[in-house]
Amino acid sequence: MRLVQITDLHMTPNGHTLHGLEPAERLRRCVQDINEKAADAALCIATGDLADRGERGAYDMVRSCLDNLVMPYCLVVGNHDDRPTFSRHSPRYLRTRMDLFSTVVK
Repeated sequence: MRLVQITDLHMTPNGHTLHGLEPAERLRRCVQDINEKAADAALCIATGDLADRGERGAYDMVRSCLDNLVMPYCLVVGNHDDRPTFSRHSPRYLRTRMDLFSTVVK
C-alpha cells in the first residue's frame, strides 16, 4: 500500500501570508504534484500543524485544498492547532479518548 504524508501546513485563513509566503497556494501546488506523481496512493495523511493559529478559516482552507486530492485523506492535529475550533467546524472527524481526531475523507 502506498501512502503520502504532508506535514506542518501552518495554514492561514483567506490567503493571508506567513513569513512572506502564502500557505494556501503552496498547498495547492503540493496537491497538484501529489495528484500527478502519486495518484495511485491509497491515502494522504496530513499531520499537524494544520493551522498556524487554529483559526476556523485556516481549517476551511485546508479542507478546500485537500478536497482536490484524487485519493482519500486523513487529518491529524498538531500543537498549533486549536482542537475545539477544529472539532466544531469539522463534523466529519471523530474525536477519540486520546484527544485525537481521525477520519478518512473521500
